[in-house]
Amino acid sequence: MEMDKKLFQIMQKFIDSERLALLWGAGDELPLTGEEWNMSAIDMVYLFFEVEENFQISIDADNICNYEFNTVAGIKRMISGFDSVK
Repeated sequence: MEMDKKLFQIMQKFIDSERLALLWGAGDELPLTGEEWNMSAIDMVYLFFEVEENFQISIDADNICNYEFNTVAGIKRMISGFDSVK
């Protein structure tokens, strides 16, 4: 399954379908914990584990500390980076 579609399916667990459809693509650079996406800290923890499990990757703490994991675009870049290493 394509990375984008797989990530979209994961995000459906946290964001209602209507909001997700509106923000997907256009809101990729907006913070997931911001007003538009409105994800809680606990949502972010669950998202973290879902991404690691579904993409079979181990996300480095640096990606969390530098806020790379706080946008859809950042998460996509991280996943793509792992794919290029394999």
